[in-house]
Amino acid sequence: MEKDKIDLYVIEKVKKRRLEMGISQAGLADALGMSVGFIGKIESPNYPTHY
Repeated sequence: MEKDKIDLYVIEKVKKRRLEMGISQAGLADALGMSVGFIGKIESPNYPTHY
């Protein structure tokens, strides 16, 4: 299932902000109490939306 434009926009903004803050996917996952794999899937346009 392909993500729609709004999903891709949100993903891009969240990832950009995470990188601007110098936070890795692992760091974000730890802060949120989630797995790195989950964060990776959320940031990837290749997986269905999970939020």
